[in-house]
Amino acid sequence: MPSTRAVTVLALAAVVAAAATSSPLGARGASTDRRVRMEDVTALSLKKGAYTAGRRSAPVAQLQFTGAAAGSRYEPSVVQCVQVGFDGRDAQWRCEATVDKAVRLGAVDVSCEGYEYPEDEYVLAGSCGATVELLYTDAYDRGYGGGSGGGYGGARSAFADFGSRGGSGGGGGGMS
Repeated sequence: MPSTRAVTVLALAAVVAAAATSSPLGARGASTDRRVRMEDVTALSLKKGAYTAGRRSAPVAQLQFTGAAAGSRYEPSVVQCVQVGFDGRDAQWRCEATVDKAVRLGAVDVSCEGYEYPEDEYVLAGSCGATVELLYTDAYDRGYGGGSGGGYGGARSAFADFGSRGGSGGGGGGMS
């Protein structure tokens, strides 16, 4: 069994505020005022296996994975995103996850449920989620991943810029 060294991988994601954010409250009914302005959302902690809040739409998984490594043992259990900018319509996010060196984050698409309608500047607290592209690295291609020989030589961090789709779906997660 190869040694696995966890690495932190960062991905920068631009998010459309119209379909944007969630609040520090993740549970349905946890507050009487469950709407939050997208620009006021500073952080999201999204967990594998957890579901978003839903008001206008059904709850969905906070984290969904696509890409070559989706469904593998390498999916991170938590992805944390911090808002690094807001231009009046779109929020820009820096997302981070601890992952094995065999994989890296690709595109990250964060979406949240607009409170009254899809393009609402307010979003439902706890409604944000992310679709994360999970890709194998060269280390995996060289036979270090998937249970075949060898060990990892060290940590690797990767950065990328992403555009995000808007949407009115029930994205997920807690926020600060």
